[in-house]
Amino acid sequence: MVIPSSKNHLTKSLLFLLIFLLCYHFISTFLARKDAPVKMADFYSAQYDFDVLFFGSSHPQYAIQPMELWQNYGFTSYNLAVPSERIGSTYYSLRLAVQETHPKVVVVDVFTIDRTNKNVGPRENPHYTLDLYPASFLKAEAIKNILDDDKNLLANEIEYLFNFPLYHNRWEELTETDFYYSKNPLKGAETSFAVATSPSNPPSYTAASPADRSLLNLAALEDIIDFCHENSIALVLTYLPNIANEKQLGVAKTIANFASEHHLHY
Repeated sequence: MVIPSSKNHLTKSLLFLLIFLLCYHFISTFLARKDAPVKMADFYSAQYDFDVLFFGSSHPQYAIQPMELWQNYGFTSYNLAVPSERIGSTYYSLRLAVQETHPKVVVVDVFTIDRTNKNVGPRENPHYTLDLYPASFLKAEAIKNILDDDKNLLANEIEYLFNFPLYHNRWEELTETDFYYSKNPLKGAETSFAVATSPSNPPSYTAASPADRSLLNLAALEDIIDFCHENSIALVLTYLPNIANEKQLGVAKTIANFASEHHLHY
């Protein structure tokens, strides 16, 4: 039998915990950078499934404009590409996104397929992908698999699941946009008006030798293929135009052969 004093103590403890969690959530949201909520506002508020989702690095983030596709071709889409995303991160981004919407088609740009799953660059790079999605067991699995820091797994999970340890000292950086920020009207895409010039004697795609498959992260790409097949999603691979060197042209040629073998659109 629970005596009244014990019951009151339990109620107060639960009420304190609830208030603490609400305050924690509010402060974490307030202090966090607004890149992710700005990019994802229309994704989470959509009352329909998007026809197409785009994934990859900054190349498709700037090159593919969902609003133009809607205007010209009439299908809905969302651009989930982020800077420096590895193909292993794309696999988890795809799985996390499909928990919210079920697309008919997924387009994956493979520019970074010659890099490992693990992030070995700046620690902010995985945030570009992981901050897009709320905390979940799947997100914790993603953190474990895409961060090159197994010794600090618990610290990584706290930072990338909840963000507060990373952003708690942003008080002096706060600006008006932290209080009133606008959503991205381009369905996740970005625009840039910089013009890149090609070298005077660019390498030839025709002459380039296919890249060694053992140097490419085809295992992660095969995971994406399997996931799309299991979920009845059509998969399209791209290697968007860029000022590529001979090595990159070789990678593009190898992916063309790989896509043909797997009967994928490329």
